[in-house]
Amino acid sequence: MIFDKFIQQIIDEKKKNTTRSILMQFVGMLVFLIIWNIDLGLELKAHRFLAIFSYVICQWLFSSVQLYISGVIGVCLTVLTGVATPNEAFSAFGNPILFLFLGGFLLARGMESLGLDKKLSLFILSNKLINGDFKRTYLAMLLLTAIFSMWVSNTATMAMMLPISLGIIKSFKIKKKETKGVLLLGIAYAATVGGLGTPIGSPPNIIALGMLKELASIDFSFLDWTSIGLPLVGIFLIVIYYYSILRIKEPISNLQGNFIEEEMQKTGELGPNEYRVMLLFALTVILWFLPSISALILGKTHELSILFKARLNPGVVAMVTGCLLFILPTFSKDKLLKKEDLVKIDWGSLLLFASGLSLGSTLFATGLAELAGNAVVTSLGSLNFKLLLIGTVVATIMATELTSNTAAANILIPIMIAAALKSGFSPLYSTLAVAISCNLAFMLPVATPPNAIVYGSGEVELSQMMRSGWILNIVGIVVISLGILFVA
Repeated sequence: MIFDKFIQQIIDEKKKNTTRSILMQFVGMLVFLIIWNIDLGLELKAHRFLAIFSYVICQWLFSSVQLYISGVIGVCLTVLTGVATPNEAFSAFGNPILFLFLGGFLLARGMESLGLDKKLSLFILSNKLINGDFKRTYLAMLLLTAIFSMWVSNTATMAMMLPISLGIIKSFKIKKKETKGVLLLGIAYAATVGGLGTPIGSPPNIIALGMLKELASIDFSFLDWTSIGLPLVGIFLIVIYYYSILRIKEPISNLQGNFIEEEMQKTGELGPNEYRVMLLFALTVILWFLPSISALILGKTHELSILFKARLNPGVVAMVTGCLLFILPTFSKDKLLKKEDLVKIDWGSLLLFASGLSLGSTLFATGLAELAGNAVVTSLGSLNFKLLLIGTVVATIMATELTSNTAAANILIPIMIAAALKSGFSPLYSTLAVAISCNLAFMLPVATPPNAIVYGSGEVELSQMMRSGWILNIVGIVVISLGILFVA
């Protein structure tokens, strides 16, 4: 009887899915078995890991299984097949970069749980400098969205900014759907590019820092990243702003109504808890930058600079201030964060990052990354590595329109590091180019969560998103290519 129910359940599941979608679940397993059973002339561990890595890549690209589950399974398979020891395979799950990401999630959750992000947005938009002017209001919206996206996930940022954006559109009495779509797409794009500004702004950023440290022994600090990320955010925001304004044909008068004031009344004023979170956030940022700033002012050999670099690890700083959210206010039972808030942390991203870092390390340890890098460099012969890197950037930007940017970073970065080392090119610049390009998908709703959110609002047409996104994709390719040609 139980067996009959089981069979019936499988039949019902089959009816709900197409044959193609069902077959896609087994592509990874098929590829694994084929590679496992053919002679490729590799050493045993390298051969086995190639089968495992190919399985994981296929799962990431074709299967409906969550990315982090496939990643963790891949890590477990390296132990079960004898490719790596448990300590080697799972050491990445204790990487300090992982705790930087976790601490950032906790701080973001502290802001979200209090509605601090929305309160700050409305407070800034009510500033007299803006004074109801449409262009200044829109520019402020873009800046706010990008700034929040540097610290909070672009999904949460866009979810917060969408109702504010729709309310402001209504207040300005904008009627044409085309105009509404232009404005909302600009906000979505700002949420996407804002993630470039800091290491914790987007998963590919963290993956890049982790792999640079693990695979190339390159320490790239918080300040180092922002010194590159913030100018890029600025460039893209300027392009997004003027591109949006130039496409608006509808005449728009100054702000009508008091939407912002009404929303501020709903959210209430900033209270002691909000100020506590802002203080912790400011302290965290200061401590993240302190080692780099002290090295610039006092010199790298000064004992304070050495002390700060040794003790103020970004992951440790993030976890200390993150834990303080569960401690403050000291004399109250109602803390800034509670046990329930831990459930709302994006643990999947943390597992995916850790598993990707582990698989990348094994790719190097087995020699497969070096073989792949040699193959790439040799097959292209005399082709300049910079041209190869530009080609990779173009392919990455277009591929991440349909695939996960995190999966793309996990697959491409270790191979590009190996290829750069083989060719004598800087693994730092090749890693940064790939990581940044993983964040620049603008054309489709599935490309990024902000795109999906504004598309779901019903105010943005797919054709409009594709036209706008194509231009920004080209801008991204041009900007990164110029950086590769003249900076790297």
